[in-house]
Amino acid sequence: VSRGGLFVALSAERTDGHLYVRQALAGGAAGIVVEREKLAAARAAAQGLFEGGGGAVMLAADNTLYALQALARLYLSKFPRLLKIGITGSSGKTTTKEIAAAIFSCEKKIVYNAGNLNSDVGLPLSVFNVQKNDYAGIFEMGMNRKGEIAELASVLHPDKALITNTGSAHIGIIGSLENIALEKKAIFSAFTGSETAFIPQGKPYTNFLARDVNGNVVLYDTQPCTGGGSGGDDGGSVNGSLNVHVSGNGIYGSDIHWNGYTAHYALPGTHNVENALAAMALAKDCGIADESIVRGLESVKPLFGRAEIVRGRCTVVRDCYNANPDSVERALDLCDTAWDGRRLYVIGEMLELGAESAACHRALGERLAASKADFVFLFGGETAETLEVMRQRGKAAYHTDDIDALISTVRRVVHDGDLLLLKGSRGCALERVEEGLSDVL
Repeated sequence: VSRGGLFVALSAERTDGHLYVRQALAGGAAGIVVEREKLAAARAAAQGLFEGGGGAVMLAADNTLYALQALARLYLSKFPRLLKIGITGSSGKTTTKEIAAAIFSCEKKIVYNAGNLNSDVGLPLSVFNVQKNDYAGIFEMGMNRKGEIAELASVLHPDKALITNTGSAHIGIIGSLENIALEKKAIFSAFTGSETAFIPQGKPYTNFLARDVNGNVVLYDTQPCTGGGSGGDDGGSVNGSLNVHVSGNGIYGSDIHWNGYTAHYALPGTHNVENALAAMALAKDCGIADESIVRGLESVKPLFGRAEIVRGRCTVVRDCYNANPDSVERALDLCDTAWDGRRLYVIGEMLELGAESAACHRALGERLAASKADFVFLFGGETAETLEVMRQRGKAAYHTDDIDALISTVRRVVHDGDLLLLKGSRGCALERVEEGLSDVL
């Protein structure tokens, strides 16, 4: 709590902000927002702290989360000249936001949400960082429940809204790929006619996402040198082709060429080229110069756990911030194609897949059996399905749900010069493997 700040008491699964009303006031909060049904208890907890002319106030709301969002919406309305950019997608949204922020900041004063503060709480908190002289606010928008993207769109009212892709992340919560696409499309739900939607070209849900958008539509390239795309049967669409060529530097990134310019881009993998193309499409539409795009692309560094390449006695691909079937496929493609030495793949379970979990983990077994891995280590209960398929396909793997056993087993196998991939959902915390092997990596 900062002195003079506003403390919003949120009711959550693990704790309840109303338990900390007294501490917040004692710490210098100038105001407290509480739920109306908990007002009496909050006033009792604050007994004696309003005395002496301290000036603190207590406000009651039917729902403190919605109150926080309403306050953020009101705050943004004070900056009518701010260019508001929203970015969502099943994967790549944090990286795309970081790339876009790097590019725009070469020319403009901008604000963007730190890390992945992209939720129904994180986005409202982030917009309070907007200042008077900011040209643009670039905000990532995530979801893990139905209706969340629409809520965030009602707060931000983006002028430019971009979808990176529609994949199976959170399918266990949302229910189907069609429902996920519908949720992602809700980023356009606050459009009034003058805004612009950026939609990946040539993807399974491209036409659905572009249909009946109340604004302009840009279909942007997701692959180098794709050329065309006039929008097809989604009339009124605009072609976002950049005529980009890419030359690979293997696991250490790519060189991106267009319009006589070349950017040395450190993020590896075709999926990160897609993220760059998305950010470039936004930048070009907003009039950012090619020279600034080059500088921005070259300044980008991987975020923690997102395709970080760590060089040492072994090369570690630290891609363990999260995992879903699409992102695991991309990680395996990268390591299969961009490395010539021995490959060790440590694969954790993919969480939040619900009823689809068994099928997805069995499909993962098929993919790993066909991979170029010399050794596969599976972690977590749900990867038992993966192990069974791999054995059926004649490819061996080690399986455990004990992190210490995993570390000791990898230790016995790893050699200098190997590639070690760490890929799994956040709940697996596979960075612990790297920490446990720090003396040999």
